[in-house]
Amino acid sequence: MLLWDDIDEIKEASPVLGSVSMLLNPMILVFTKKGRAMDAYHGAKSIDARGRLKFQFQSFIQYKPAYRTMMVLWKERNLSPEQTMDIIAELEQGDDNSGGAGRQIDYSDTFLGFDEAKQTEVHSVELPFSVSSLLLIFEKEKLDEKIAERTGLLNYMPTPWESVGDDNVQQRRVTYKLSNQISLFGTNVTSIQQKMIKADRHALHLDEVLTLHDVPFGDNFQIQVRKEMVDVSESPARTSCKVFVGVAWQKSTLFQNQISKNIFERYSKHLKEFVDVAVRELLFFKD
Repeated sequence: MLLWDDIDEIKEASPVLGSVSMLLNPMILVFTKKGRAMDAYHGAKSIDARGRLKFQFQSFIQYKPAYRTMMVLWKERNLSPEQTMDIIAELEQGDDNSGGAGRQIDYSDTFLGFDEAKQTEVHSVELPFSVSSLLLIFEKEKLDEKIAERTGLLNYMPTPWESVGDDNVQQRRVTYKLSNQISLFGTNVTSIQQKMIKADRHALHLDEVLTLHDVPFGDNFQIQVRKEMVDVSESPARTSCKVFVGVAWQKSTLFQNQISKNIFERYSKHLKEFVDVAVRELLFFKD
């Protein structure tokens, strides 16, 4: 058993570049003070260089509220039980009201039960930009929304980017509707996006986990997309862009192979178009 007084540090785990597993199942790391909580040693993940026990917690129904609650209860551990319950109630009330403000990422309808999918490369191209230039798509207001709408992603509504354990790793939630050219059902989509930038800004990985609503067997699977962008030349500026797609299944169905095939065909075509439109818009923007 861990006591609040035994804890030395609580933090979000930093995702590993190129891995979508942290996006699917984010983790909270708890470090105990050196020599404390030894009765819980068997449950520790490891011991760090400072001699602290390291514990790992994951598989949360709602990750962000869980992290905020743990931080508040740890920092305010000397409060009375009544005061503690009041704080928890305030946190829960804040989470209920945060949707209207559009500031917090809601994980409640995304990650449960799904694993990292085997991904297939569906597109590879060299772009006439550096990675730093490509980042303008996300840094300039409305530019990525303009690109999305021109490629059939309607009512595109992203939340602001939020740091995840590291300033170079950020996440956001995006909702939109696929046009009939992409999906016969005009599907509503919830996407969790995570961008990871190397410290030297020469590499960018963008991971997405997409949940399709209002489609047959939509509760059985998620689409996982990864875009890897790496500088290959400085003069002239050139960036290698590779796009990968995978389908993660929670529950099998007789139509699983056909659904996966349709997703690869339709979504691969859409992703290629998305890259082409992004290049044109970025060239126009820079000019």
